[in-house]
Amino acid sequence: MTERAIRRSLAEILGLDEALVTGETKLWRSLDAISLAKLILSCERRFKITIDDEDVPGFRRLADLAEYVDRRVQEGRDDYKLPDDQMRDAWYYE
Repeated sequence: MTERAIRRSLAEILGLDEALVTGETKLWRSLDAISLAKLILSCERRFKITIDDEDVPGFRRLADLAEYVDRRVQEGRDDYKLPDDQMRDAWYYE
């Protein structure tokens, strides 16, 4: 369920048919920084988790991100705070 929701979000961000996005879809070098940031923010909002910026480079494939999200959801949502988009402005352009 998590992976499907993330696939749907990525397809929407990229304007693609969802059938073209799979768990093996590469996130780095396939997406520009803004699209990746939108995907991360979308996951944070949908699943009510915080994705640590230092963990993002480890998401090579969409399945890696889905596994991370599943782990964070299982750990609990107590630390979730809706990210402030201004806090992430610099991250978009790195």
